[in-house]
Amino acid sequence: MYSHFKRAFLVSVVSLCSLHSAVSQTLDLTVKDSVNLAMEQNISLKRSRNQTALLEQLSDHSWNILIPSFSAAVSASFLNEPQTYDKVLNGTLSVSHSINLSSVSAMELAGKQYKAGKISLDALERQIELSVRQMFYSLLYEQEYIELRERFLDTSRKIYEQNRFQFEKGRISELDVLSSRVTYENMIPALQLAHIQHNASLASFKELLGVSLDQEIILKGTLDSIKSLADISPLNERGPSSEILSAQIELDIAETALEYKKRELSSPTLSFEWSYSPLYYGLDNYDVSDWESWNDSGTVRVSLGWSMDSLLPWTAAADSLFGSETDLQDARLALEEAKINSSIRISSYQDQIEQLQSSIQSREAGIELARRSYEQTEEAYKRGTRDFLTLENAGDSLLEAQVNLLSDLLSLISTILNLEYESGLKLGTYSGGNS
Repeated sequence: MYSHFKRAFLVSVVSLCSLHSAVSQTLDLTVKDSVNLAMEQNISLKRSRNQTALLEQLSDHSWNILIPSFSAAVSASFLNEPQTYDKVLNGTLSVSHSINLSSVSAMELAGKQYKAGKISLDALERQIELSVRQMFYSLLYEQEYIELRERFLDTSRKIYEQNRFQFEKGRISELDVLSSRVTYENMIPALQLAHIQHNASLASFKELLGVSLDQEIILKGTLDSIKSLADISPLNERGPSSEILSAQIELDIAETALEYKKRELSSPTLSFEWSYSPLYYGLDNYDVSDWESWNDSGTVRVSLGWSMDSLLPWTAAADSLFGSETDLQDARLALEEAKINSSIRISSYQDQIEQLQSSIQSREAGIELARRSYEQTEEAYKRGTRDFLTLENAGDSLLEAQVNLLSDLLSLISTILNLEYESGLKLGTYSGGNS
């Protein structure tokens, strides 16, 4: 008994340890890994896939509009004052159906609504992939920005400590010590703020991926890889954007909806109804099982009807038809507007990319100049031929130059991704990150 309990206890402990290890395991993610994870676990995508599955079922079963309606009922009545009979028993089985040409359009409409659902799902997948890629590079920017801040903070701390030593030896004034201390301490809040912003961004990224906020993540990559991206000007490939595809399917739906409305209002409706309704009038001494005592009161009815409301301009039917026609005109204008806006955005993205590529080359030259200026100023400060303010300004210029380069690299990769997204290209075609 004790041995069995001990073995069960050890198995439980091992299972808990394994579970904790699985939860606490660090995820090393590339851009591609992040995209794949989001495609599997993003909550919005899961919800959209459920809705698309529903639309698929409705489309597959749209033919059920042709199935007649079946119903059955039974009743029993007992008279308070019996006459020639004291009870009435009745049962009814009926089959009915109404159909007109609009049934065909209804089936077509269900199919196009499913197609629209698939396009919406594809658009959401592309939007989430775009967000994942852009946020991934944004996090890389924040990490490298923090690293820059930490290096400059460490350098500032060393200068402050060196100045304290030099002051104790009587080689520099107390003002230089105080200035270097203020510079060092002023850098700490900026670094703390950068960490806070990075943690908030990382939490949003985890939510986008669909992982626990407690999950440790390490991003694999650097912004330096952006410098070696292939030239994308001029853009040789182009497809319809998600916005254009959505506008196109909305136009198709509007056309089918209008056709459905026209057929519904203008085509005759054929109605059929068949019923079997055995009816029994009797007294207590009657034999209910005697079928000769039952009468069939069922009917067969066929009718052909035609609504004339749509022919009159002031009726609700005419207004409904006019509304469908207006929806179709609006859908055509929306498609035209989507194409124009897409072309404008593509042209703008290409101009921005060209400007950023030129700016990055200038930034790199500026960084080299700022670095040499800082190194020379630092040597001069150590020799006593430059004051601390001059050294501080040189350090600020170098930090600013490096941050500006990082910012331009982030803007470049984000704009390239926007261009790929707007051009209907596979994300990563020019921006990389698919390997």
